Amino acid sequence: MAFGVNLLPGVGAGALSRPAPHSSANSNLAAYGRQGARFEFSARVDCFSGHACAGPNAGEVFRQFDSFIEAACLDKISARDRYQEEYSLLAAAGLIFDESSAPGLSAAFAALLSGSPGTASENQDAGADLVNRMNAFTFATRSAAELMAELEHRASGMICEGIAKVNDLSAQITGINKELNTGGVRGRNSVNALTDRRADLTRQLAGITDIRLKGGQPVEYTLSTSSGFPLVRGEDAFFLEYRETGIEAGAAPAGFTGARESNGGFSPEGKIEFRGGSLAGCLEFRDRKLAGYRLGLADLTAAVIREVESAGNSAARIAALAAKEVAIGEGDRCVTSTLNDFYTGLTAAISADASSCKYMADVEKAMADELDARRGEISGVNLDDDMGNLIKSQSAYKAAAKLVTTADQMLQALFALKL
Repeated sequence: MAFGVNLLPGVGAGALSRPAPHSSANSNLAAYGRQGARFEFSARVDCFSGHACAGPNAGEVFRQFDSFIEAACLDKISARDRYQEEYSLLAAAGLIFDESSAPGLSAAFAALLSGSPGTASENQDAGADLVNRMNAFTFATRSAAELMAELEHRASGMICEGIAKVNDLSAQITGINKELNTGGVRGRNSVNALTDRRADLTRQLAGITDIRLKGGQPVEYTLSTSSGFPLVRGEDAFFLEYRETGIEAGAAPAGFTGARESNGGFSPEGKIEFRGGSLAGCLEFRDRKLAGYRLGLADLTAAVIREVESAGNSAARIAALAAKEVAIGEGDRCVTSTLNDFYTGLTAAISADASSCKYMADVEKAMADELDARRGEISGVNLDDDMGNLIKSQSAYKAAAKLVTTADQMLQALFALKL
């Protein structure tokens, strides 16, 4: 191909290109992904103007993305939200035994085992006084059990809300995958904006349940739990179904026994294990810890009633129960301990569990924030870089405009010589 004077206007026209419609300068999305371009030299013919053109051409437009950082960030978001959710529920459980504002279970328990009259008047006999203290203790334990039942109901409601949110997010992600498969349509969608929206929805999903991400293309975009249960597979979503199957202390979380595929089919039945996100925090609290606290309180109440009845009306024998080692619980839960030590251990376990979750929540939050900052450095918009690129583009635009002007002057001079 021969290049003549017509080359100059073509080069100038190529340099006077408009900015990309999806550049970071034209976006105000919080999670917008920065793009880059791989330039290559090309020579081509402009069919509309008849000019032969040569210059740089964007051979590939790509997103600034680090899959390792993104996967680590998703893991830490799941861990952070799990411990934060569990801590909030444990803190509520601790308030049941908090007597800073009014006497409660601890006061009734201490009064029952004191062996001395509590609220009894002088003309009441020891038997009537014991009945009063026993009634106060049983009322306090019943109130605590009711509050724990309310906490269980609250956790169950949060689990159902979480499942509905997982299904909704999965459906939205598959909808975006379908749009991405059709490509960007000018005036209707933007490939980069859709990809950013999908990444934001994926992070929201990680806050509810632990997920594993595979593939970056819409057809290959797969999300599943860390235990291997699919949530999103390209354009197909798998909707969780929650079935209450009962709660047993120390058992694996129950209730998730299958899922319905978006096309109407059903996946194989099987128990689903959640290891992260707010769902895991709610399940861990409700099915393991709260169930254990309730059984411990029930075992303690039964042991206290049994031992007090065996002591009769003897104040000395009742007072001795505080330091007497007795059998508490049944079957595998049976332990030998004093009533005071068992009750102290129960309240201490709630406090220790809450403190441990608070510590883990703080640690995971710090790590998630650090990884999110690293992700932002790679994928997010950098104002300094964009300002530098803007200055470069402006200088290139001025140079190209000068080139076009010079070429026009040269053509005018040539036309004048012919005349």
